[in-house]
Amino acid sequence: MAKQRYVNTKIWRDSYIENLDPSEKLLFLYLLTNPDTNISGIYEIPIKIIAVDIGFDKEMTKKILDRFHKDNKIKYKDGWIAIKNFTLHQSISPKIKIGIETELNNAPVDMVLWVTLDENIEYTRTIEEVSHLIKSNIIESNTNTNPNEPIGSAPKKDTKKDITPSKSINIPIALNNNVFKNKWKEWDSYRKKAKWKWDIGMAQKQVDWLEQYGFMNASKMLEQSMMNGWQGVFELKNKSSGKGNSEDNRSSAIDELIKEGVLK
Repeated sequence: MAKQRYVNTKIWRDSYIENLDPSEKLLFLYLLTNPDTNISGIYEIPIKIIAVDIGFDKEMTKKILDRFHKDNKIKYKDGWIAIKNFTLHQSISPKIKIGIETELNNAPVDMVLWVTLDENIEYTRTIEEVSHLIKSNIIESNTNTNPNEPIGSAPKKDTKKDITPSKSINIPIALNNNVFKNKWKEWDSYRKKAKWKWDIGMAQKQVDWLEQYGFMNASKMLEQSMMNGWQGVFELKNKSSGKGNSEDNRSSAIDELIKEGVLK
């Protein structure tokens, strides 16, 4: 059954749209209405398909997508599109809400976080309600950072009093959600139960370092340390979520279609 997408006619009077050139307007409208879209505004689509559908070459398509990202409107990353304010133009009925939750559960967590940064309270509330579903996703670690030393090893000094860092530290925006905060509480209790040295300064240093990995990988890193009885926190041993393989397979299939002349 074909999907239907309704676009408000006021889009042509939108100040941002008015300042786009014809090619940019075409791509913007395409990203709102193509067959791969869904009600969350986050969906998977190879850039080759985008280029073929609208008749642009890949370089031109990438250039326009880069502008949309720079303008904080649409983000393209690793074969996924995220439209910043997509749900603002929908009526969030109970049925639509369930549909959005389902789609978000299948989307990369970093893309979900990106679209929620500036959303209204209704949409933000929807994201919070599905945070337990987002646990099943894995964000790839930042491969540019590979510390050799564990974070959180306690310095040798006297402990003056029992401190609960989780109630006193500043949680970065990237980690400030229930998924990470609940895992951090477990980590805090775990270290105290083991009677390791632990203070606010050490906790803050550890949280600041974990920020680069995003809340999901950071949570998994804490879980990994607790499962193995470690005192420090380390990068995940297994960073593969399976999503990358799925995208690689899809791209390979498209490459084969191009070779066979089905797509050009």
